[in-house]
Order: sequence, then structure tokens, then C-alpha cells
Amino acid sequence: MSPSLSLPKASLEALKWGAVGLAAYAFYPAHLWLLALAVRWR
Repeated sequence: MSPSLSLPKASLEALKWGAVGLAAYAFYPAHLWLLALAVRWR
């Protein structure tokens, strides 16, 4: 597996989740449970 092939896929994933996160942040205070999730994952 070449890194040049996995990098675009990873950046696409990041972009997708970034858009999802932005939409959730704009429409609903989901940042509260996202923050709780981030703290829980530590």
C-alpha cells in the first residue's frame, strides 16, 4: 500500500467528518457531547 494512495483517502475522511461536525455545530449544540466523547477517548 503506497502512502500516496492512502493519504487522499484519509484527507477525504477528515473532510467528510469535518463537514459533518460543522453541520452538527451549526444546527445543534452537538459540540457538548462531541467534547464529552473526546474527553472519554483520552
